Amino acid sequence: MHIWHVVPHHLTFVHRGAAALAAQGHTITLATRSRSYPHTPDMRVVHLPPYAGLRDPKRMARMLRHTPPAGFLRAPGPLRDRIRYAPFYAHPPPDVMHVHFPMTAALYPTLDRAPVVVSCWGSDLNLLPEQPPAEQARRLEVLRRADAITCVSTALAAEVKRLAGREAHVVHSAAPYLPDAPPRPPNDPPVIVTVARLHPVKGIDLLLAALARLLRRGVDFRAWLIGDGPLWKEVRYSITDLGLGAHVELLGRLPFAQVVERLYAADLFVLSSHAEGIATAALEAMAAGLPVVSTDVGGMREALRHGVLVPPRDPDALADAVGDLLAAPDRRAQLGRDARAHM
Repeated sequence: MHIWHVVPHHLTFVHRGAAALAAQGHTITLATRSRSYPHTPDMRVVHLPPYAGLRDPKRMARMLRHTPPAGFLRAPGPLRDRIRYAPFYAHPPPDVMHVHFPMTAALYPTLDRAPVVVSCWGSDLNLLPEQPPAEQARRLEVLRRADAITCVSTALAAEVKRLAGREAHVVHSAAPYLPDAPPRPPNDPPVIVTVARLHPVKGIDLLLAALARLLRRGVDFRAWLIGDGPLWKEVRYSITDLGLGAHVELLGRLPFAQVVERLYAADLFVLSSHAEGIATAALEAMAAGLPVVSTDVGGMREALRHGVLVPPRDPDALADAVGDLLAAPDRRAQLGRDARAHM
């Protein structure tokens, strides 16, 4: 088949899935607003115009000053929509449009020139109440009109049922295959790692509060925070303000190969999210043979059969669980082996 994957920006888990379909012989087109999306020989990348810029008449005029974008004359609607939809009308309709996140489908409603599958990953529904009422209505209408919906957990599928009255297919996230971890002698002090976008929903404030409690109890540790996002400055300030500067490193976004190196070198992975579908980062940690402590949110209970779940938004419970595992290297090792076998 010819399949379009429509995604707002580069997402590793989407790219892996698209590459796997390409390897099976399907023709894959990736449509994205990101100008930094990696080009590969087996997938064509189509750049979508940045939606925010289309509210600016001068920017629209610049887009049309020389040669209108391919597909512009065939696209429907007023000027702004014709520019926005042009990339889709520059090519023959595919067999399937696979749109990642209801938000993306709401921005490009003419995707229905082919059957549409909408995938929900977690934040798209978990953060829906933060949107203005009109935007909430647009995204729910997308879910009602889609030809099919996929969710990464039964918890997320239940949310689709509640919000849109639709049944969704549950397709659990999968971690990439990782080679067996090299021998992992315990670090002294032990190393905690987390991989997360620095966004309020990821609960980095909860993690830092728990780490500060451990420090006050006299527990020695190091922690690596991998990821970037809108809360970078706030997280950096909190690390200093809580007296964690000598213990916590904020490493920013790293290439996946370097993330794997850190997973292999750490002793414990912690997920402190306030909401999730199923956290791909936690699955990657399990595949690397790391024990995981996670908040009991979304579909994490479905994935984490060999780890420790704690109530969300409870820094004392998170500190207790992390402290217990830091003091029990044999239990950490067994949980890590079991987690990898499960993955």
